[in-house]
Amino acid sequence: MNTQQQYAFDYWHAGLVPIPLRLDGSKRPAIDAWQRWQSERPSQQQVTEWFAKPAGIGIVCGIVSGGVEVIDFDEPTLFGPIYDALSSELRSQLSVYETPKGWHVIYRCNEIYKATKLARRPDKSTLIETRGEGSYIVAEGSPLRVHSSRIPYVHYMGPRLETLATIDPGSRREIWQQCIAYDQTGEPTPAVKLGRQLAEREYRERHPVVAPSIERARAYLSTMEPAIQGSNGSGACFRAACKLVRDFGLRAETAMQLLVEEYNPRCHPPWSERDLRHKVEDAIRKTGTV
Repeated sequence: MNTQQQYAFDYWHAGLVPIPLRLDGSKRPAIDAWQRWQSERPSQQQVTEWFAKPAGIGIVCGIVSGGVEVIDFDEPTLFGPIYDALSSELRSQLSVYETPKGWHVIYRCNEIYKATKLARRPDKSTLIETRGEGSYIVAEGSPLRVHSSRIPYVHYMGPRLETLATIDPGSRREIWQQCIAYDQTGEPTPAVKLGRQLAEREYRERHPVVAPSIERARAYLSTMEPAIQGSNGSGACFRAACKLVRDFGLRAETAMQLLVEEYNPRCHPPWSERDLRHKVEDAIRKTGTV
């Protein structure tokens, strides 16, 4: 058994899904249709065949590997202050690996999403992102040729990949919030937008909206004062949005649709769809409905 096989078997026995990677510096999978292994575990025989010859080792993230998610620090200087800001109990649960470009912070959680940008530079290049459903990472044990830099991936501290800890969703949110604070774009990151969507979805699942509610909201909206420029039109539009999401319990997209169809034609001048969407998002945050 070669070294890569031993590493791959150790990962496989730990409930992870290892896949072979090319040794041309690209980090790309060395197998066709690797997406199959995003939802299916390979057999031990399959792993044996994959790593019978030298190959890099990729670990598929997501539910198939027991809920693995990775915080990928492309800017290495941000790891220290973010890690230090976490509670000591949480730090002890995080697996930390040094990568050629920065750091991987790895854990398991039953709340997992697809890859998400957490923090970006003003030019929108990535500082910190996650690797979740539909992603994979390069693992320790890979030959140096897997990365163009020829720098290895090595365990730094915390549990190893073979003994990953499972953290609760609240701890996961704590890590995400620390990372999001370093965004430099001055606009909501994809992670923030995702958080809003998930919060809204969770609320709506607990408070389903039936069709009659939508029709009552439409009828009430037709009686509300339109937004007129120079007459606190912004406040009037905001009140209409608050009414839809708070009193009628409408989800963002439904509230948007009613504002566009029922309210906006009476406004002077009409609002752009982008501005209306901002009003709905502000109303959701202001009223605490999600």
